[in-house]
Amino acid sequence: MAFTTLILEQWQRLGLGAVAAILVWKLLLHPVFLSPLSRVPAAHPLASFSTIWIQWHRWRGSDFDAVAAAFEKKGPYVRIGPGEIATNSKDGFECVYGVGKRNLDRYKTYDYFMSHGVRNMFSSLDARQHSHRRARISLVYSKSFVQTSPHFRSILKSVLLGRIMPAVTRASQSPSGSLDVLPLFHAYAVDLMSAFVFGLSESHNLVQDLDARQLWLGTFSLISQSRAVTLLAEFGWFTRCVGSLGLRLLPDGYSEARRRSEEWASRKVDSLDDRLVRSDASEASGHGQGLFADGDFPILFSAVRDGMMARDAGTDADGALVMNAEQRRETASECNDHIGPASDTVGIAFSYIFYQLSKHQEVQDELRKELVSVSLPDGPSLARHEQNVADEQLPPPEDLQRLPLLNAVIREGLRLRNSPPSMDPRVTPPGRSSAIGPYTDMPPGVRVGAYTHLLHRSGHLFDDARVWDPYRWLSEGSTSASVDGKNRNRNRALFAFGGGSRGCIGQHVSNELMRNALAAVYANFRTTVADDSNYPGDEGFLDGSGTEKLWIRFERLG
Repeated sequence: MAFTTLILEQWQRLGLGAVAAILVWKLLLHPVFLSPLSRVPAAHPLASFSTIWIQWHRWRGSDFDAVAAAFEKKGPYVRIGPGEIATNSKDGFECVYGVGKRNLDRYKTYDYFMSHGVRNMFSSLDARQHSHRRARISLVYSKSFVQTSPHFRSILKSVLLGRIMPAVTRASQSPSGSLDVLPLFHAYAVDLMSAFVFGLSESHNLVQDLDARQLWLGTFSLISQSRAVTLLAEFGWFTRCVGSLGLRLLPDGYSEARRRSEEWASRKVDSLDDRLVRSDASEASGHGQGLFADGDFPILFSAVRDGMMARDAGTDADGALVMNAEQRRETASECNDHIGPASDTVGIAFSYIFYQLSKHQEVQDELRKELVSVSLPDGPSLARHEQNVADEQLPPPEDLQRLPLLNAVIREGLRLRNSPPSMDPRVTPPGRSSAIGPYTDMPPGVRVGAYTHLLHRSGHLFDDARVWDPYRWLSEGSTSASVDGKNRNRNRALFAFGGGSRGCIGQHVSNELMRNALAAVYANFRTTVADDSNYPGDEGFLDGSGTEKLWIRFERLG
C-alpha cells in the first residue's frame, strides 16, 4: 500500500513537472527564443511573451504613441505582442495590404463594424467575402461612372452649388466673414454620400438643417470615434461581462446611437425596395426610371439590391422581385456603412486642405490662376457663382482632373490629414508561412498592422516629410502634371485610400467631391484662418469630441 502511494506521488510530481515544463515552453521559451517572431525586435520586454504591454496601451488610448516610440528606437518592424507585429515600412505595408497572397485577411476586431447583425464589405474578414461584396458595387464607384453618371452629377451639383456655396456666400457677408468649416464639410460629405446611396429625396440635408447635423455628428462620434470602438473591438468579452454586472464602460448614449443609425437605414431600404419594385414594373412597360427625378435614383442601393436579386431573388404576391428580410438587413448594413466613413475621410481631409491653403496665400494664388482657366459647359469661367445657382453647371470632370496643382493640393492634404490614426489589423493566413518585409517565415495567425499616419510622415519616403508642400507632387522645376521617376515613387508611397485589393472603393467619389468644391470656392473666394485655437493643426488629431473648431474667413473676389 505504501509502495503504491509512493508511486502515485511520483507520478503526480512527474505530471505536475510535465505541465510546468509545457507551460514554460509554450509561454516563455518558444515565444521568446524559438518562434520566428523572436527575430523581430520587441517593442517592450513583455511583448515577446505577453499581450499585457500593448493591451494596456490600447486600454489607455496610448497605443499609437507607444508603437511610434518603438519604431523610433527599434526600427521599422517591431513585435508588440507574442503573436503580433507592426510595420512602418513601405515594403512591409505592401506585404500586408497588397493583392493576391499579399492581401491578408482582416483581423477579428473588424466584427465591431458589422451592423444590423450582419457583415458588410468593410467588415468582411476573408478576401473571398470581401471580393464578392465589392464586385456588386464596383461599377458605380468607378471613375468613369462618377464622372459621367447624370444622377451622380445632379447630386453633386445639388449639394455643392445648392447648399455649400450659398453657405459660404452667407459666411462671407456676415460681420465676421468666417465660418467653422469642420461641421460644414462633414455635412457636405454626408449629404452627398447619403444621396449617392439612397437618392436626394431619401438623403440627409445636414448642410441646411443644423439640428439634424448636430444629431448626426453626435451619433457618428459615439459609434465610430468614441472609446466604444476600442472597448468592443479589443475588449469585447470583458466589456460585455462587466456590463452584465451593471457596470457601464461604454459611453452614455452609445446603444441608442447604434439603434437610431440602424433603424434609419432600415427604413430607407424598406421604402426604396418598394419604389424599385414599382420602377421595375414601369421599366418593363417601357417607362424606364420614370419614378425617379434627376439625382433621385438610389445609385448604391440599387447596385446592392441588383446583386442580391441576381444571387437569390424572391417574389411578392404580384410576382415582382423583392428582397427577403435577411437580404434587407444585409443591404441596410452595406448602405449605412458607406455614409459615415465618407464624413470621416472627406470631412477631415477637406478641412485640413482649407486650413493649409488659408495659411499659404502664395499657393492659394497659384491655385486660383489655374482654376480660372477652366470654362463651364455654357461658356463662362469657373469664377462666377451667383446667389441663384439653379442654372449653373459643374466644370467638365476631365478639366479638373488634369489641373496639376489642384490635384497636388488634394494629394498633400490626404497625406498629412489629421485623422485619428488606426492600424487596420490583418492576420497571416492558415496553412502556410507569410513574408512580412524581410521576415519571410511568419507563421499562421500573426496579427500585423501599420499606421499610414507614420508612413506618410516618414523621412525615408518623403523629403521634409512633415512639411505641407503640394509642389512635391509636381515634376521638379515644373508646374506640369507629368510624372517623373521620383514622383512615381511618391505616388506609390501615398496610402491615403489604403492599398491593394481592399483599397478604398470610394476614392474616385472622394476626389470628385474635393476637386469640385475646391474649384468652386477658390475660383471665387480668398480664405484666411480666422481662429484655429481649437484645431489640432499638423501634429494633433481630431478626436470627434465636438470641441474642435476651425474658423475660416471667406472674402469674395471680383
